[in-house]
Amino acid sequence: MTINYTYGNLCAMPRVTVAVCAYNQEAYIEAALSSAFNQSYENIEFVIVDDQSRDGTAEKIRALVKANERPAKFIVRERNGGQMAAMLDALDASSAPFIVWVDGDDVLQPDFVETHVRYHLNPAVTCAFTCSNMAVIDSKNQIIAGVIPALSNTGILRTKDERIEVSPLSRKQTEVGFLIDKHYRSWAWSATSGMMFRRAVIELIRPERPETIRISADNYFARFAHVVGGSLIIPEVLGFYRMHGDNNFSRYQILGDRAGGVTNTAVQLNAMNEEFARVLQRKPEIISACLEKTGLYKFVRRIASSKRIAAVLLANKALREKLSYRQRLSIRVRKIALGPE
Repeated sequence: MTINYTYGNLCAMPRVTVAVCAYNQEAYIEAALSSAFNQSYENIEFVIVDDQSRDGTAEKIRALVKANERPAKFIVRERNGGQMAAMLDALDASSAPFIVWVDGDDVLQPDFVETHVRYHLNPAVTCAFTCSNMAVIDSKNQIIAGVIPALSNTGILRTKDERIEVSPLSRKQTEVGFLIDKHYRSWAWSATSGMMFRRAVIELIRPERPETIRISADNYFARFAHVVGGSLIIPEVLGFYRMHGDNNFSRYQILGDRAGGVTNTAVQLNAMNEEFARVLQRKPEIISACLEKTGLYKFVRRIASSKRIAAVLLANKALREKLSYRQRLSIRVRKIALGPE
């Protein structure tokens, strides 16, 4: 039996939080907010967070919120805390089962939320988050790439026999999404503004010390939400990622099917890995319920990127029970080899 999920019928479509987080983005915040407010999907709660901008971003947001017909919560942080802190403030101010975080310099297509919801509610699989493709624009709104290199046909979307195709709920279109195997460990996603997460997953893996992840919070959430619940790629371009002189990846260059330039530093990656190691320590149910034994050792070795992180992982009783003696010994040897902090 096929159930027709439509407004006013058997079930209601879920509420979605659209949270716009901004810091010193006066020149771009109007485009970002307009794209959020103009979504075709109706059941949205809006939260906007200013991370103590030093320019006129907050004042511009106040004016835009006042002029907009759709209600929105506006939070101005008492001090600058970085991207992760702003994102978690938005999470705490919301209640919807799904959340989209939009960077204050990016832009969404009008059907972004609706498309992501329909993929989340597909009748074949569930996942921790969906991620759609993005075009790349510059500070002058010029499109400089039609796709994110990682999501091009030469990246994760290249033809693979084992790839699982997923059709969205009740949507007539030729495009399909693709479920990524939970054991896939390379970067396979676009950026913060291209993702929709299940709130339950974010609450499960949220870091205890958000101030340690000041930038690239999407790196933390995408990598570890994928490990917990898998992810689904939407090849369709549903937004625009902006590269300009003031954002973290402004020095990236689009080199055809590659992006060259600045990457996350070892310090940044270590901070993310340590926060997730601490999450596993606090919430051993993730290990027993979400992390499959196959590939677990390789994953643990991968995030044991510093001596301190290795110590946290080795102290985790639930994790030790899943690893063999030889695997635990290997991590101990790695810890010694990493040397002093």
